[in-house]
Amino acid sequence: MKKVIYIYILDTMADWEIGYILQSISMEKLLNKDTPKYCIKTVGFNKKAIKTLGGLTIIPDCSLDEINEDEMVAILLPGADRWNDDNQKLILAKVPSYMDKGILVAAICGATIALSDLGILNNCLHTSNSL
Repeated sequence: MKKVIYIYILDTMADWEIGYILQSISMEKLLNKDTPKYCIKTVGFNKKAIKTLGGLTIIPDCSLDEINEDEMVAILLPGADRWNDDNQKLILAKVPSYMDKGILVAAICGATIALSDLGILNNCLHTSNSL
């Protein structure tokens, strides 16, 4: 049963960029008193705490190796100053296979630049800040 939306977290993550989606999913749980349609899990390169650009410390629910693709419906890649770090190469390398499997990949701000640098957005409509 697919229902997990993963949010990839990394140092300097722009924490405000994920606010609307988090609130939307929370409201869905409140409005539909049945079993929630989606759940959120945070995922990091590893399980070490990260520090967001807004100053929050977040410990990932799981590491990249623990992602369950059978339950994964989407992955959200928020903006950050660290998308060019070597640690991020693993998640970026997984994006094409997620897309091939029909898993929604939602990139914001700096994450779109990282994807476009790898040519991943060459054949996709996107709303990045540049071509």
